[in-house]
Amino acid sequence: MEDLMEFLEERSQQSKKVKLWVDVVIKPMFITMAYIRAEREGNWLLHLAAFRQMIPYFFAAGHFNLCAVRFVLSPFNGETAPECA
Repeated sequence: MEDLMEFLEERSQQSKKVKLWVDVVIKPMFITMAYIRAEREGNWLLHLAAFRQMIPYFFAAGHFNLCAVRFVLSPFNGETAPECA
């Protein structure tokens, strides 16, 4: 996965059109796939990592209620899942 991201970054520097596709389509799709994988597997750390990567897209889309979750998650280090009441 890291090799693919490095390749995409190299190609993004060569062409504005490729940069647009990588930034607007490919990266968000990878984040979405990671989030779905975390939900299906019950992987809390992957869930947090994917959600944190989604936050800039929430800001860009104007979903400020979801952006506020960042401040709730920021002191949480992600070592264990929180207890459900």
